[in-house]
Amino acid sequence: MRFRNYSLIALAILFVASLIVHPLYAQSGGTSGTADVYVNGEEITIPGGDLPFDNDSILVPFRAISETLGVPVSYDGDTRQATAHDNGTEAVFNIDTGATTVNGQSQDLVAPPQNINNRVFLPLRFFAETFDADVSWDADSRTATVERATEASSEEPVDEEPVGDDSEKEEVRGTYTAEVAAESGLHHRSERSADSESLGALQNGETVEVLGVQGGWISTSVNGTEGWMNGYHVDIHDGNESVKMLGHPEVSNGSTIYWPKVGGATEVEIDNRGQDVYLRTTANDVEDLDASEVEGLASSEVIPTESGYTIALELHDGYEITASDENSYTEVQVQSESAQGGSGHPIEGKTIVIDAGHGGHDAGAEAYGLKEKNLVLNMAWKVEELLEDEGVDVVMTRDGDYFVELSERVSIAESVDADSFISLHVNAFNGSAHGTETYWHERYASQDSKELAEHIQENLIEMRRTMDRGVKHGNFHVIRETTMPSVLAEIAFVDNYEDAQRLNSSEFRQQAAEAIAEGAKDYYEAQ
Repeated sequence: MRFRNYSLIALAILFVASLIVHPLYAQSGGTSGTADVYVNGEEITIPGGDLPFDNDSILVPFRAISETLGVPVSYDGDTRQATAHDNGTEAVFNIDTGATTVNGQSQDLVAPPQNINNRVFLPLRFFAETFDADVSWDADSRTATVERATEASSEEPVDEEPVGDDSEKEEVRGTYTAEVAAESGLHHRSERSADSESLGALQNGETVEVLGVQGGWISTSVNGTEGWMNGYHVDIHDGNESVKMLGHPEVSNGSTIYWPKVGGATEVEIDNRGQDVYLRTTANDVEDLDASEVEGLASSEVIPTESGYTIALELHDGYEITASDENSYTEVQVQSESAQGGSGHPIEGKTIVIDAGHGGHDAGAEAYGLKEKNLVLNMAWKVEELLEDEGVDVVMTRDGDYFVELSERVSIAESVDADSFISLHVNAFNGSAHGTETYWHERYASQDSKELAEHIQENLIEMRRTMDRGVKHGNFHVIRETTMPSVLAEIAFVDNYEDAQRLNSSEFRQQAAEAIAEGAKDYYEAQ
């Protein structure tokens, strides 16, 4: 086993970049019920099912819906205060006293912020209106619909992270202009990261000069300040000519290649002929790949055509390729045909990161005398032992009771070039929700992440016979930011009496660990 001890002492933790959209009054009366929440047209998946109500107001959890609206939130464990910042507005919520201020002014809330099973909940309507969002309530369907709105735009500016790499910036000053294509506008960032400081937002149709291109980002100057914008959500022009680019390719784990799309959607046709693969694109500017960076790739050549370019990839003997064309990037994976051959199991020799959630001062969910941080660490140890018996190189993000930042967990996986990442958690909600669910994210290795989640979920349900809550898309930091196939498994609900009894059983935890290990083995066997 290789182990990375990244115990950190940061008191302020990013607890869910909060989205807490609007506390909304449920005009049906009563203090409980069910409701669906949609944000900018996207349904929000709430772990555990039903949202709690307080004084006829819907409460929403930071963690579950944090990043959908994109309102950054920090949490201070010493003062137990959650602070949200966005576009010059600062809201501070004290979880113990319920005191709330906005830009220093005390506020009266219909329902105070609450800590429910170690998860912070806030009233939906108040939060949304504080951060310029609109909420509507359909009493018949019990549905809350939330839209970010300003006078100039009905939605929050686009703030997603494009595929990018560490290539040098290509200077194009004086050549191109970029027009914001996103209907909701687009953030101008201080660095090539959606987590960096926002220097402001440009509205749909605004045009700026392009100073450079790097990965999936474009460098621009707005009001004399240079910064970065997501290159997929702009239309790029060279005079009157439209420019579509496949930017500098990013290579992950020596086997997966991402070509970011800059200047909007670009169609890529994939022609797979075994040892030779051709990517035909209508883009009129394509960055080539250094074939030596990819194991099994003999050569890469960008060939001009009448309609754009063709990327010709040639493989070494014994390798095969799969490719997919996504909205904002094209993904290519090169794999050894013999990786699953021989006398050993296909999982043998893989590097797998096992991530036990929470730890240290962050206990996670608690109920019936059980703490999430202890339960998942115990299961992580068991998974580690089982996988090592299969010849897997296991890396633990923590192997004791200490806290590790979410970003550091991602860094651990990236630094060891992990083949996959499995994060273990237990759930909590309202005491009645129960069962098992496994999450994946589409940003990187989307199909592989989904397949890994399906195999793990199937084995968890089959071996332990808990309620099958399904495989779901989840916007959790550790599975969104890792570039290898990544999943987050919620084993059971610690605040449900029956599930808590299971979690308290050593036999149950052993069976859960065996199911996770078997799920990982099944995934690699199916590749």
